[in-house]
Amino acid sequence: MRLTRRTTPFALLCATTVFVSCAPRQAPPPEAPRPAGQQATHRVNLAVTCSGDSVSFTLSPWYLRVNRGDVVEWQMTAAPGQVSAFRIEPTPRGRWPWRNTGRIPGRPQRPAISPGIDAKAPGAYRYQVAFECVDERAQRRHNVVVDPDVWLD
Repeated sequence: MRLTRRTTPFALLCATTVFVSCAPRQAPPPEAPRPAGQQATHRVNLAVTCSGDSVSFTLSPWYLRVNRGDVVEWQMTAAPGQVSAFRIEPTPRGRWPWRNTGRIPGRPQRPAISPGIDAKAPGAYRYQVAFECVDERAQRRHNVVVDPDVWLD
């Protein structure tokens, strides 16, 4: 008896999860002081590239120094079709400094925009950027979670 093996294009899809957390938790350098009550908008840039079994990204700034009431915009750039959406969310054990209690959605064409910082205690607040990255041939999918910090003065 001869056994034959059949494969389908769906068998080529793979999934990988990548979790990145770098650098010790320390305060970033201070910014110039702003007048009391003046709200600022901070931009975080995330550039993503997916290729086969590789995912590369840059996130800048890694640490973000903010004041109460400030707003953060996360802007993602990725090749068309590689990332359809991303979300900013609390880490499993981190404190959440924003006025809402859950995820902040975004797309590469539309930034994720936080409500104002509502935290009262100074210090580090951890959050994560989560997205699914698809390689250029749509054969491999990688679930990526990046874990930077916000520092409240």
